[in-house]
Amino acid sequence: GHLIQSFGPRGEGPGEFQSVLGVSTAGPTNDVWAFDPSSEKMTRLDSSSRIMARPRIVSLDVPGRVTRAIAFGSTGFIAMQMANGDSGHIVLTSSEGRVTHSSAWPLLGADSVPRLERLKASGAAFSASLCAPPDGSALALVYSSAGRVDIFDAMGRHLRAAEVPFPSQPVFSTGRDGGLKASRPRFWYSGCAATPRHIYALFAGRLESAFTATTVGLSEFVHQFDWSGKLVRVVHLDQPVSAIAVSADELTLYAVSE
Repeated sequence: GHLIQSFGPRGEGPGEFQSVLGVSTAGPTNDVWAFDPSSEKMTRLDSSSRIMARPRIVSLDVPGRVTRAIAFGSTGFIAMQMANGDSGHIVLTSSEGRVTHSSAWPLLGADSVPRLERLKASGAAFSASLCAPPDGSALALVYSSAGRVDIFDAMGRHLRAAEVPFPSQPVFSTGRDGGLKASRPRFWYSGCAATPRHIYALFAGRLESAFTATTVGLSEFVHQFDWSGKLVRVVHLDQPVSAIAVSADELTLYAVSE
């Protein structure tokens, strides 16, 4: 649990970050990549300070706005794209960040809800999280605004929703203008990790009002699914955590606690 090395001071230069929204591993060498949503760049992290002095940085050349991105397999990255105000796609890119494939993901909410509000609930930066096994064989998407876990194939095409124990749709409240607006009275899934065999979804399931400013999203349960969407087991952690990772042999669960 001791700090070995830190990466990237705040800034806009090579190896610097304005913010970091997710760290992922992929490929046969388990390269570690960090996503900066402010610049829409992926930066490869390495324990060698010599390499970090000249880090590998990939700008994601994706139209619209990228809200989430992770390393995916050995060939590139996969990202959540919001474009044209009300359009959302799962986008695969090459290792140089160029789009190679795009698939629409299923938006949460009923058709009667404005599409933009459905998109906010489904794919805004803090509404959803992506995870994939290092080999890039599949993809999972979990939502903080709904009791739902979606499963995609290696091309980003939607396959099925997992059999979550507490299924729910997001809540849309009436705004001052009388229209429906995305809201989140209850916090559902705060993140996920994946292996070639299983999805591990970090579950809170608590009312938003039960959190403080420093505990939002902290979760005590992990829902384990296989890639067919079947719930395998529920793990109750002995303390709330904000993020998880799983060893390749699935014998060890790593977590970030406050």
